[in-house]
Amino acid sequence: ESMSKLDIKDLKSRISLYIEAAGGTNMVNAYKSAVSMLSEQSEQDIAMENRIIFLTDEKAQSEQKMIDPSTLLGMVNHNKDKIYSTMIGVGVDFDNDLIEKITNLRGANYYAIHSEKEFVEILDHNFELMINPLLF
Repeated sequence: ESMSKLDIKDLKSRISLYIEAAGGTNMVNAYKSAVSMLSEQSEQDIAMENRIIFLTDEKAQSEQKMIDPSTLLGMVNHNKDKIYSTMIGVGVDFDNDLIEKITNLRGANYYAIHSEKEFVEILDHNFELMINPLLF
């Protein structure tokens, strides 16, 4: 379904149930929360593929680049066969080194957004390809 056909008010209210401002971006806690929500869903539908989509301007701390179970990279690596990841970077300070390491993992992909036009292009016109890549 095209993003332009969605009920934007309904979508915003659904998203606001799970997102709250708390003074900064913490991708590790966001990833843990998403995995928890998907784990609950996965118990109901084993055949479903799951993907976490990050939309962030995050410039990760250097320790997040290590493959350790407590880092973002480590958690994405640990779940790479059952939960896929899409990173959508907004802005110029996005940590390309970390993103390159994450997108080298199975099922991960990355998009950079520098304008409103690119945002619409990726999230409307290319959404199906983003969540259902041809190969990985």
